[in-house]
Amino acid sequence: MKKLTKINQVELRYTRPQISDLPDVSHPFKAIHHLRNVIEDGILDMKEYHWVLLLTADNKLLGISEINSGTILGGDIFVREIIQLALLANAVGVILVHNHPSGNLKPSKKDIEATKNISEICKVMDIYLRDHIIITSEDYASIDFE
Repeated sequence: MKKLTKINQVELRYTRPQISDLPDVSHPFKAIHHLRNVIEDGILDMKEYHWVLLLTADNKLLGISEINSGTILGGDIFVREIIQLALLANAVGVILVHNHPSGNLKPSKKDIEATKNISEICKVMDIYLRDHIIITSEDYASIDFE
């Protein structure tokens, strides 16, 4: 019988940021404004990207993370990464954003189904999907998923 001699210890530490310093994202326009400030110019027309905006309970922006990039024809969203980022940031809400390089703001069936699934999975973890926004170089639109 093997003797277990060493077990790795996992630690999680969290320091809440100064809430008064965090920007408000209570409207899709504000979310898009903050996202456009951190992404590179010109990438929205090249291929599909997915981002998650991590929020406090009162819609203050904790951070933004790119969670995937795909091809000109699309890309997949991985719920595990969204949950992992939200938990590590101690986020209560998330806003998903992805671009359509074609410039078409209409959500695909895949977009709508994925949004519904992500919303349900997040709820189990007490994380709330506040919005899912499609962005193009010119404009943006929220996906109606409820």
